[in-house]
Amino acid sequence: MKSFYLTIVGRDSFIMLNPEKDLKNKHCNSAIFENKEDADKDQNIFKFFNVPVKIIGEKLDRRTKEFKNLKSHHPYFSTMFLPEIKERFDGDKYPLFLKPSFKP
Repeated sequence: MKSFYLTIVGRDSFIMLNPEKDLKNKHCNSAIFENKEDADKDQNIFKFFNVPVKIIGEKLDRRTKEFKNLKSHHPYFSTMFLPEIKERFDGDKYPLFLKPSFKP
């Protein structure tokens, strides 16, 4: 079942689908990995990139006004953001959605 939650990934906040489920490298697009063989590993993608994920609050109902307000301020999470999130988590202090080059 699809469950949406507001989450913090690294230093950025996102609306994420099923964050409580384990997301493995082999479930992701191989383009996000520097070494293409890493895409075949059976490892948690967030541990691989060394980026923490924290669920904020309870399950969101997509039919509510609260969800629509959150959606206007927080992008949906995509694994394609992980290399940039890791880079900023290791050094930069600005959230992804405030960065001028970010296009959700």
